[in-house]
Amino acid sequence: MIAGRAVLIAAALAGLFALAGRGFAQEFPTGPITFVVAFPPGGSTDVVMRAIAPKLQERLGKPVVIENRVGAGGNIAAAAIANAPPDGHTLLASASSLAANPTLIKNMPFDTLKDLQAITLLFRTPLALVVHSGMPAKSVPELIALLKQKPGEITFAHSGAGAAIFLAAELFQRMTGTKMNGVAYRGAPPALNDVIAGHVSLMFADAGSVVGHINAGRVRALGVSSTSRVPALIDRWGDLIHRAGLAKTE
Repeated sequence: MIAGRAVLIAAALAGLFALAGRGFAQEFPTGPITFVVAFPPGGSTDVVMRAIAPKLQERLGKPVVIENRVGAGGNIAAAAIANAPPDGHTLLASASSLAANPTLIKNMPFDTLKDLQAITLLFRTPLALVVHSGMPAKSVPELIALLKQKPGEITFAHSGAGAAIFLAAELFQRMTGTKMNGVAYRGAPPALNDVIAGHVSLMFADAGSVVGHINAGRVRALGVSSTSRVPALIDRWGDLIHRAGLAKTE
């Protein structure tokens, strides 16, 4: 399975070159820093960035602003950064989908390799396969059997073509010989809300973002995308996840 989702920080490439020519270390930053987050409020990227922002503001001595620009699998936010003033003060917080988008989306308004420069990897997170609590499937084998009984009828939520949670669902279908009906949302949080409400049957979600919902019984976890246990899920769900067949014992 897909190992998970990686989130990185990127900047306009021209901006980095401009700063290097002026003596980046001595002059940066000269004003507020804006992090454009490619996902909606409440998602793992947004939560992590809002936790980092106060500490970064304290260290840099300049305001640090978080701005959410969602949609198009992160391309709206990425385009904003690619066309931002070349001063290095506007940065992108995006996911690994940034690398896949050029192969999936035609006529992109920017060139990922030429217009953007990765600065650092922020964090990685495995994905959890979760289903609505009313779904009859209690394990991955049961889910596969159900999908084969109802090809194309069961829905999965995702945040756009190229997003890790979309690619995980597509890979799952290929590996299991099943067919689901994808429903796109403007980010993982609204997608998860509809899985909880039962409007959509299942999704692959960032493990950290669904722990509370799993423990509260709002959704049922069937497995994780990583080859090892997810620490936050071990106590209550570890045995279930291992029996689901998606994680291997170390």
